[in-house]
Amino acid sequence: MELQSGPASTDRNYWVFVALLCIGFAAYFVYDGARGWPEENRKKALAQLEQINAELPELGETPTQEIFHDLRSSGETDPASVRQVLGEPAFEEHAGGRIVERYVSLYGMATIVLRNGRVEWNESQWTLWNKTKAAIDAQFYWACIPGLIGLYGAFRAYQAATLRVTMDKEGMIYAGRRIAFADMVSLRDYSKKGWVDLYYKGAGGQETKRRLDNQKVDKFEEIIEIVCQIKGFENPLNVAEDDEAPSEPDAPADEGNSPAAVDDSAERD
Repeated sequence: MELQSGPASTDRNYWVFVALLCIGFAAYFVYDGARGWPEENRKKALAQLEQINAELPELGETPTQEIFHDLRSSGETDPASVRQVLGEPAFEEHAGGRIVERYVSLYGMATIVLRNGRVEWNESQWTLWNKTKAAIDAQFYWACIPGLIGLYGAFRAYQAATLRVTMDKEGMIYAGRRIAFADMVSLRDYSKKGWVDLYYKGAGGQETKRRLDNQKVDKFEEIIEIVCQIKGFENPLNVAEDDEAPSEPDAPADEGNSPAAVDDSAERD
């Protein structure tokens, strides 16, 4: 006597769906961080620079909004010190006794106003293109959450797809682990949802259980039947069917001898 069963499709399909869904979300976040949002920033930068008749330069990583605000908070007014932090300006304008320096990056533009060789922070400002560096970087962190869940789902889908159950004359081999007939104790805790727990003696003689599930194992009913035949267990599937079978209706009482009939007959008399 030997029976081999592969996996049921339900559990495998569920985890494939979870894996694809979560990995899809992770890819969406990565796309936004790597391409989507940076491209939106470039388009916004081009539109903003066209308003001041400036061409779009190569957009680097600095300056950022955080760097600009930290520099302004420091109160540094020496232009040379400001350039050490922001780099070289992409544009420079001279008008009305002042110098306007514009430092452009992928994330925005720092406009620094100089008067009499000193930085005027009250006239200087930061122009955000669309998304800050922090927001774009956060997309990669957000991708980690569904990405990890997706990898777990892929692992579970692999487990479900490669599950094998073999019944032979000595017992059961479930996912590579043997459970001898001699160690099987009982089948208990049957659920109408389609599973039953096989209790057996594990290492050290302690009672252990293995859940047999019709959503994971293809030949679920055949396996249960073999275990019950070999061990003499009552088949919980047959018991469940008996419990669900409709009971015979009670035979109607003899209308002629029923109390109601007697009363009715008395009233007629």
